[in-house]
Amino acid sequence: MKKYIKYFIIFIFSLIILFSYNIFFGDSIANFGFSYALVRGEIPYNDFNMILPLFSPMFYAIPLLIYNSSITFFITQAILVTVLFYLLETKLNNKIYLLSFIILFNFPIALVSGLFPGYNFIIFFLIILLSILDNKNINDYIIGFLIGLAIVTKH
Repeated sequence: MKKYIKYFIIFIFSLIILFSYNIFFGDSIANFGFSYALVRGEIPYNDFNMILPLFSPMFYAIPLLIYNSSITFFITQAILVTVLFYLLETKLNNKIYLLSFIILFNFPIALVSGLFPGYNFIIFFLIILLSILDNKNINDYIIGFLIGLAIVTKH
């Protein structure tokens, strides 16, 4: 039970940073707008202008189908940040705490903005996942699928 408290604290801390960041900057709001437009049934590049690759808005639109709110958008991102922290903790052991400090030390500079919803976070998440799965001799089709997602995310 004690180890789950750590992840709950990371989840809550991620939500606080997500909300405070979006008071001052609008990138996450724009990303939410693209996902929201997809949920409403609008067609990308036809009904609205897309300035980013299509995979991340489609990925973030999935939870919005359940409950269409910006809160759902940020809760989804906080869950993904918590999962990323868990994956990095399995790969880096205790060095993740130093990495977390370096990332959050410069808030609101560019390093921390990589943790917010968008294609930069998705590509970072996929690269970390690929590096972990590559060491575990996972099926090559899964590795190829994740590489394909990475390409589609950042085309």
